[in-house]
Amino acid sequence: INVGYDKIDVSIYNKGIMIKCDSCYEGSRLIDKDLAYMYKIKTGQARKLKENFAVATTKYADGDDTMELTTKDGEILIVNQLNVSEVVEARIVYLLEQAKNQISLLTNREISNIIITGGISELVGFSSICENVFENRALVLDMKTMGIRSNMYSSCFGLIKYFHNKLDFRGINYSMIKDDDVNTLSKANSNKKDNNIINKVFGYFKDE
Repeated sequence: INVGYDKIDVSIYNKGIMIKCDSCYEGSRLIDKDLAYMYKIKTGQARKLKENFAVATTKYADGDDTMELTTKDGEILIVNQLNVSEVVEARIVYLLEQAKNQISLLTNREISNIIITGGISELVGFSSICENVFENRALVLDMKTMGIRSNMYSSCFGLIKYFHNKLDFRGINYSMIKDDDVNTLSKANSNKKDNNIINKVFGYFKDE
């Protein structure tokens, strides 16, 4: 299950092969709309509130942690993390229930493992909600690939990996950088290393 910003993608795998998939066009943007409506703020500000202040469940929220917001009318509003997280938690539960229903429509088979990812899964306490909705059968996939440290890039990384595996299977090599460019970069790096070594040698004698 990939909970994206605009939609939820659900894919069923059997022995490593995807057999069915479908999308539900409701994503984490609904959380932004909920917060924007609740506190009368702009959607962009609501998104920052979700990503930088809220947690996924009130279980981990701090009622004493507050944040100052400016409403659309220019009023100053003080909100606490507990109240904000209540709104976020309710919508996350709804989205996961939608994904759960989608699985039921796709297959009648017993599901052994459910893997959930997407940008919203970065919120503190998200895995706790997943365990409740899916009865301890769900795990959150955290991206740990070098250069990709956020779950919001999981779909992009998956597509690149799929493309690479397809080319590898067909014995095709592909690179966005031409051979001439690689050689140029290699020479440039080599010259830099030589210059650094020379500078260090002259610097040593100069100090002496």
